[in-house]
Amino acid sequence: MEARIVDYIARKEIKELGLFLDTVDLQEIKKLVINILKDDSKFYNENVTGCFAIVCALFKALAIDDIKSEKNALEDRNGKRGTIIHEIVRWLIEKGCDTSSFFDKVISDLVGICVNEIAVGTTDSPVMIGVFVEITTCIIHAIQRGNSLHGKLFSFLPALLSAFDSCNEVVTLPSGQNSTGHSMSGQDYKNYVLNKLCNTKWHANNVLSLAGEFRDITMSNEQVWKFLFGLII
Repeated sequence: MEARIVDYIARKEIKELGLFLDTVDLQEIKKLVINILKDDSKFYNENVTGCFAIVCALFKALAIDDIKSEKNALEDRNGKRGTIIHEIVRWLIEKGCDTSSFFDKVISDLVGICVNEIAVGTTDSPVMIGVFVEITTCIIHAIQRGNSLHGKLFSFLPALLSAFDSCNEVVTLPSGQNSTGHSMSGQDYKNYVLNKLCNTKWHANNVLSLAGEFRDITMSNEQVWKFLFGLII
């Protein structure tokens, strides 16, 4: 599958790539992303066979909207776009903060394109919002574990919270996070996440990176005080 995707990219046949991806199972997309992230020869490759080029092409192909009347097909594409972002987040959490400057450059580019996908994501898509909740939960749990994390991980938060703020869908907390399957509005979920972050003890190495991202997030006075208190203790 990877070779065929690279061939579409090399030929600049992005629309055709999108149609091909419509036939590919979600788990296969996940395996592909994990493979190009964990294989250094692909992760650091700056050519069309490299990780960044493939991820960019996947996002572009899955975003081409020539299936407007087919809601299920469109939601399938949304799910695949979200899965790509989710796997990159999971992998970045696993990497931690012990990285090289070369790695930091590549991951900065990858995170940038992912954040852009979140920013242009369809906030009236139940599938996309569901994935955004899973990604946000993944990041919160990583912070709560108290490990030192890569600073670029926190770049996802402003885009995710902004998406929830403008969300037209009801947000349902992931299974296990709330035994009653509690649902709330996007704005309430944003506040829920902010309260979680403000009440969490951060690893000392993460304070500056996470605090820097909070500058772009609108918070209530109470949340600001909790945030500042969390920095002091």
